[in-house]
Amino acid sequence: MEQLAPVVTMVVFAYAFGVVWHHVLERPSTHWLRMVGYPLVGIILGEGLWASYLVAGPEILGIHVVVALFATFTAVSLEAVVESRKVPFPFRFIENLTINGNKSRRKNARATASAKAR
Repeated sequence: MEQLAPVVTMVVFAYAFGVVWHHVLERPSTHWLRMVGYPLVGIILGEGLWASYLVAGPEILGIHVVVALFATFTAVSLEAVVESRKVPFPFRFIENLTINGNKSRRKNARATASAKAR
């Protein structure tokens, strides 16, 4: 159970700082996983890369708060750049391959077959 506490702390920090940085950068996200994903990866990389150089500062359950602040800001900024560069998928026929599209096509095919049978 001792190994679970730092993981939960990282997820809590990632969500809290993700919400803060998304609102500071005025890029509110519609998905809570997006608010957690990038900052969590940022905290993991920050702890792995920068924590050994940071000897002072507050630490909660092995997570350096200053490193978490900078790492989550960097991760949310990177996410904002990635989202701004995203290009929409150009093919329209993919929309017809959804589950609902297949159901409506089957209904139309049955209706056409029954109309031809009459």
